[in-house]
Parts: sequence; C-alpha cells; structure tokens
Amino acid sequence: MAARSIALQEDFSAAVAEEAFLAGILHDVGKLILATRLANGGIDSTSTRAEDLAQIRNHHAEVGAYLLGLWGFPTPIVEAVAFHHLPSQASGTGRRDMATLQLEQQAARRTTRYVREST
Repeated sequence: MAARSIALQEDFSAAVAEEAFLAGILHDVGKLILATRLANGGIDSTSTRAEDLAQIRNHHAEVGAYLLGLWGFPTPIVEAVAFHHLPSQASGTGRRDMATLQLEQQAARRTTRYVREST
C-alpha cells in the first residue's frame, strides 16, 4: 500500500511504515460497521436513508477508532483512524501516521482522477 512506501521514502522506521500501512487499510473500518447496521434496517429506526448515509459520513472515523481501541490496536493507529478527517486534532505519533495516510489518500485520488481522464 502507498502509505508504507511513503513512510519509508520519508525515512521513517520500518515499524512506523507498518503502522502507516495498517492505518491506511483500517481508516474507514467504521464505514463497514455503520453500513452493516444500515443493511439491517437502518442506523436509527426513524431516520431516512439520506440521514443514515450522513451518519456514516460524519461518524465513521469515531466508530472505527473506538472499535480498534477495543481490539487493542496501538494508539498511533487508533488516532490516525479517529482523526483522518481532522488531522490537526491528532497528537504525537497519531499525527505522524495521519500525515502519511493523507499523502496516500491524495496520491490515490490523483491516480483515480488520472485513470478516469485517460479512459
């Protein structure tokens, strides 16, 4: 994954590169949890589909970070997942992984845009 490569290019240690890799894979895990609830009848029994999708968009980072914390993932990965849309709120090692993750996401967006424009 790109996050690992970026971390290594920035001269981070192999351990940090692995954290960046995991954060890159797991950063949207909260979407899966919330989407599962949506598939089983909705997040809230009184909400519309549009409201449910907004809940996924707005809260997936917190839900994913909470789950990873329960599973015992290291703090930098939990923080990177929690704050991947709000990097200024991350601290210490979470911020470092966050920066790597953001570079990866930007590269992926550029690649996707290039592929779309080329076809």
